[in-house]
Amino acid sequence: MLAIEADGTARYLEVVDWSGGTGTKPDVGYVGTTGITTKAKAPNLNAAKRVAFFSGISIANGITNIAFTGFTSPPTVAVVSATPAVLLGAVKSELVAGSVTKDGCQVKVTTASLAGIVSALVGATVTVLTIEA
Repeated sequence: MLAIEADGTARYLEVVDWSGGTGTKPDVGYVGTTGITTKAKAPNLNAAKRVAFFSGISIANGITNIAFTGFTSPPTVAVVSATPAVLLGAVKSELVAGSVTKDGCQVKVTTASLAGIVSALVGATVTVLTIEA
């Protein structure tokens, strides 16, 4: 007897019981590429990955705290853009190293004036693209 187990967005094919035949029942578990295995080794049958955009506004130190919803593990994150309310010069947006969790990330936004002075940019809208791991 087979069942599809949902774990967040992942789907696994589970052997929950055996019927018919004679003798001792085989082990139950998850269907893997080489037979019955553990859930950790079973393939996720939901090939679709969740892809979403999330945004936030940069604060005084140029940091933007962006909250995610719906991930069970940290997603892959790409910084898409930072849009300042007033263009002051070149704008740079970068992911803060080590800040990505299943619940969010931080992006630092800076701007360079025509004189080459780099400073934190306040009030910019920052957007990130997230892809489920």
